[in-house]
This record gives sequence, C-alpha cells and structure tokens, in this order.
Amino acid sequence: MSTNFSTLAYSLRVASQIRGTAIKLGHAHQLLAAAFGYGSLAGYQHSLASGREPTQITSECHLILDIPFLSRRSAELQLNFNDSQLVELMFAAFAAQKCGAGIYHSDEAFFNALHDLVQQTVLNDEDVSNHTANMNTNGVSEIYMPFDFSIDVLPEIGEWFDIQIVGHLAMIPDEERLYYGDTVDVVAELSMQRNGRKLVSGVTVKILSAEPDDGWADDRPRVPLQSRAEAFGKLLDIPAPLLVDLNNVDIWQDTGNSGEGFYGYVIDFTNADPESVVHLIFAKHGRLSFNVWPGFFDGVEPE
Repeated sequence: MSTNFSTLAYSLRVASQIRGTAIKLGHAHQLLAAAFGYGSLAGYQHSLASGREPTQITSECHLILDIPFLSRRSAELQLNFNDSQLVELMFAAFAAQKCGAGIYHSDEAFFNALHDLVQQTVLNDEDVSNHTANMNTNGVSEIYMPFDFSIDVLPEIGEWFDIQIVGHLAMIPDEERLYYGDTVDVVAELSMQRNGRKLVSGVTVKILSAEPDDGWADDRPRVPLQSRAEAFGKLLDIPAPLLVDLNNVDIWQDTGNSGEGFYGYVIDFTNADPESVVHLIFAKHGRLSFNVWPGFFDGVEPE
C-alpha cells in the first residue's frame, strides 16, 4: 500500500482531533512539511514538483524526523505541542494510513533499526550458518558489525549509497569438545537510496563474504585488533586503562587430561605486577586463575 502527502496531512489533523488538540488542515500541511525537512509548505511543494520528493510514500520508505527542527516550526505556527506530542502525532498519522512506511524520531533510532537488520541478516545467512554448524560451539557470543550512519551525510537526492561493513560472528566454544574455531569473518553491504531530504528507501543488506577465521587468509578485510589490556578488561570486567601496565601474566594451553587436546588457555595473574592490579582482580573475582576459550586471543595484538 501507499499514501501521499495530502492524505498524511489529513491523517495528522484527525490524530490531533482525537487527542483533543485539533489543528487546522493548513497547519497540518505545514507541520508535515517540517517533518519532511522543509521550513515551509511552499518549499516542500517546489521539491515535489521538481522530483526531489516522491509523490507516493510506500512501504519501502523510511522517514527520519528532526525533532528540534519540527519543534521550532510548531512554535512558529503557534501550535502548543511538546516534542513527545509531535512524535506521537506523526507516528499516528502514518499508522492510520497503513502504508507500511517506517518513521523514526531521530537518526539514532533509524541507525538502531539498521543495526538490527544487519545483525539479523548475518545471523540468518546460509553461508554463515554452514560455517558455524561445523564448529563445536554453544550458541552465539557476539555479532560485531560496526558502521556509522547519518542522513545528513548521504549523497544527493535520488542517488544510491552503499556502506561496506567488516565484522564477525563469534560463537561460544563448547569446552567439552575439541576446538574447531569459533569465529566467522563477515563482510556485508548495506544499501539504500536517498529519495527526499529526510526520506530513504530500498534498504537492503547482503552478505558479500563469510569465512571461518583461521588466521591464514591475511588478504581478507580484518576487524581492527584490540590490545591485550582490552581483552583482559572484557574477561575481568575491569576498565582496560587499569590493565595497561599489567606484566608477567602466566599463560599456558589447556590440553586436557590426555595432554593431546586443545581446549583453550589458562591465564594466571598470581605472579603479575603491579600488585595493586592483582589485588583488584582478586577482590572482584576471588581468584587469580581463569580458563578461557581457544579463540580468546584471536584479534588481540601480539605482545
């Protein structure tokens, strides 16, 4: 289904009536124009006539609101709405049309939706699933697919925009079984088209590659390495800056009772220094020795 600007403006007026704060239809048009990023209805209409705004709002569209801008325009129109009321009215107007278009109260809200879409695409990808099925693991530990987004840095209206995302899917190793890897390196592409000042459409995510992280294919894109202090910080739940000067940590492989397997590493802070950090570790955990999974040091800078 789809809708258009005039129909949405009427729905906005109806939504205000239902909430006991009825506005004129002309004000509804002006307020909706502000939601689309314009300081006046005439400005929106000019862009619409020149093809810089779509004539139909479909389920492919996503509108990202600029609440401070919308609030200023509401005040100029002498409408007595606070920010939360403006958001509620806009969401209600779109919901009434059942057009399936997405509407978000900020860049951050839309980014969160994109982030969830990327993560679900990685998790449901057939190649990724095939790789994780061959690992002795107990479920997903982390989906790490970092990227940034702001509609203000997108290209000109009508152009497509692609973001290449390099990350990984990390699994929880099953320490009762032999280790066959726990990480799949993933390269994905997030694409969308800007079709208005505050509108994007055609959002898609595709997986470009998915490979088990065996440490051999060094020509593949890599997630930036983390420091040993950062790795220890995540393990110990202690801020990494406190662990930067940590030295003389004993680390050895856990080969099991037979001495022939590889089940991970033992990290022992008993002989480490400075002593103040060792005392902090013991105070927090009541022990100084920790068993970690085989892939613990993957992606960690070598000493």
